[in-house]
Amino acid sequence: MAVLDSSFIVKLVIHEPYSEEALNLFRKLTTSGEKLRTPCIALAEVLNAIWKHTVLLKDLDQSQVGNVLRYLTSLWRLLHVHPIDELAENALNVATRLAITVYDAFYIVLALQYREVLYTFDRKLAAKAKEVGVETVVPSES
Repeated sequence: MAVLDSSFIVKLVIHEPYSEEALNLFRKLTTSGEKLRTPCIALAEVLNAIWKHTVLLKDLDQSQVGNVLRYLTSLWRLLHVHPIDELAENALNVATRLAITVYDAFYIVLALQYREVLYTFDRKLAAKAKEVGVETVVPSES
């Protein structure tokens, strides 16, 4: 069982450092039949990363964006996506307690709720998650 954060999902759809590690781990998780969860807010965060690569970094052109979106859509169907309204109160409490964004707290709360491992490339998020007992995997540290 696994919770994927947006930093992990971004590496699956956009070629970045450690994308290969993310893809290999994703294949391993899906092949073993793991249920992969993410809060619905992850979609907005991944789309924002696509925007960043297109508008600010200028390393994605419009034809590439179309391919990335198609891949993201097919990938999204493999995930068990959780509505954030059900996690909101706990996310705000965790965010306040750990002094992190509510966005990040949603991933921690989801991992806590289902007692699952959080897969992320965000070392700060991983450290905060560990403070509340969430097991994390940061593939770039493997």
